[in-house]
Amino acid sequence: MVVVDIWSSMRSKAYVYTSKSKSWELIDRIPYRIYHDGYDDGVFFNGSLHWLARAAGQDSTVLICSDTVNERFQKVEMPEASIPYPEEPLGKNRFHGNVGASGDCLCLVFHVFNVRIGVWIKQDYEVRESWAKSFSITHESIVYVSNVLYLESDNKRVQANTHGIRKEFDGCGFGYDYKTGDYKLVTVVFRRATNCSDINVYTLRSGSWKTIQRVPYYLYNKYLHEGVFFNGALHWFAHTFGKDSTALMCFDIVNERSMEIALPETPMPSCPEEALKKDIAIDLGVLAGCLCLVFGIWRTRIDVWIMRDYGVRTSWAKSLSITQEIMTSNIWDLKLAWSFKNNETLWEVDKGFILYDSNSKLYRKLKLDSDAFRRWSVTRNHMHG
Repeated sequence: MVVVDIWSSMRSKAYVYTSKSKSWELIDRIPYRIYHDGYDDGVFFNGSLHWLARAAGQDSTVLICSDTVNERFQKVEMPEASIPYPEEPLGKNRFHGNVGASGDCLCLVFHVFNVRIGVWIKQDYEVRESWAKSFSITHESIVYVSNVLYLESDNKRVQANTHGIRKEFDGCGFGYDYKTGDYKLVTVVFRRATNCSDINVYTLRSGSWKTIQRVPYYLYNKYLHEGVFFNGALHWFAHTFGKDSTALMCFDIVNERSMEIALPETPMPSCPEEALKKDIAIDLGVLAGCLCLVFGIWRTRIDVWIMRDYGVRTSWAKSLSITQEIMTSNIWDLKLAWSFKNNETLWEVDKGFILYDSNSKLYRKLKLDSDAFRRWSVTRNHMHG
């Protein structure tokens, strides 16, 4: 297991935590400051973790990576294009950048607020000249919701084609349709008058919205918004009207249709209000190549369920159950990050990490002594089991 933490004053220091040594080790001092303030995940691709950063003493954006085998930092060549610098003076266009993976390629997303968004794909990782602009959107106001793109549609031409889609959506997601070779943005908007939600799709190729269907759900976790993308579909927890129950709703990006995925046979809250009243938190993710459900009851227990055969209810299996108070008292902030072959799981909580061993029922906090440093960014890595 490798965990990389970046801490910075004028320069950054890189630390690695390994499951064998069970300790932190300072591996490098680098002349970069990772964007942004707070936590920022490194993107794992081609055996390395990648971040956008600022070079010390320079007003420029660079792409850096850390080889998880050799534990060595280096720069990755950027596209030969004008790359914005995010700390421009007030009055200039604000900038936001992200590193990601699109299919089998590294990609960069550059967003100049109120101006444009551009997505670049590195078709051959070893060749600088292989950078190619995949697509660009201009003249629309675009914001980020946890790395999910949401077009606000306040441009008059686009607004006329939104079919009444509001900015206050309940859920959204972004995915790629491999059949048409097009990108699709999905929003879910609850309509109180009908006790239903509209599923709307915006395709980059058409440049327009369409309402696909109306479904008898409203989504949990409105403050989170983004659906979990897995097996070609976006997934959300939802309350089902008429049944007074919780459902796992998914939307197929390619076929543009919604359906329910069966939940495990465990008592679930019937609605978000009941979950809040009973101090229950539920979360959805992808773990070890499977859809994953985390079910927590405050100061009682946390159960982790894995759907081993996608779409088959009987394939849900409880992977582990945790009762330690340090974890059950933080169910709303707890996030399962990784699972290892030795039955250890890595959790994010309180701006730190906890390593839990389900065999011994013991846990260990993974912390750095931060007193000597001013924190700019803590990056959460790729872990090897």
